[in-house]
Amino acid sequence: MRNEIGIGIMGLGTVGYGTAKILKDNADVLEVRTGIRLRLVRVLDKDEAGAKARLAESGHDPALVTADFDDFLATEGLDIVVEVVGGIEAARVLIGRSLRAGKSVVTANKDLLATHGKELLDLATDNDAELRFEASVAGGIPIIAALKTGLIANHIRSIMGIVNGTTNFILTKMYLENQDFQPTLKEAQELGYAEAGSHCRCRRP
Repeated sequence: MRNEIGIGIMGLGTVGYGTAKILKDNADVLEVRTGIRLRLVRVLDKDEAGAKARLAESGHDPALVTADFDDFLATEGLDIVVEVVGGIEAARVLIGRSLRAGKSVVTANKDLLATHGKELLDLATDNDAELRFEASVAGGIPIIAALKTGLIANHIRSIMGIVNGTTNFILTKMYLENQDFQPTLKEAQELGYAEAGSHCRCRRP
């Protein structure tokens, strides 16, 4: 039985870089807790040169970076694909092809799941793969796992509340520090809580 799982990351922006760094810095802890070695085996990014520099900074071999999806998908030992590309159409195509190749996928892509979630979940089932999306819900709070396992015998029809990590961060900062929306959004973007392209005309009442 294999005691190693090969992970590929699609997109090495703020979240992708953080994922790569955690896999490097916490490798021993993760192995002790899971009994499995989680190893980064490939990174896909269209900005190959920039991604190589960021990957080296995270402690990994920059040679793991490729800008070619076919090359990425053909990587020996690739078991799980982490999609942090963002957007909808490109991510849908990349995830779809990964699932068809039998690779399980983890994504934090809220927009994509809201638009094509059922299609991709069906595709995962058809290809004996997993599509995991806990990271796209409530800032990574394990709500989906709790609903699917711990509360499996309950009939839950709806959940009410602010369950979005970015919204919680922004509203809390605005309330506690009396900040306007735009500087708070900028801070959230700089910290990686909000996508760089996020924008809104909102303001404090």
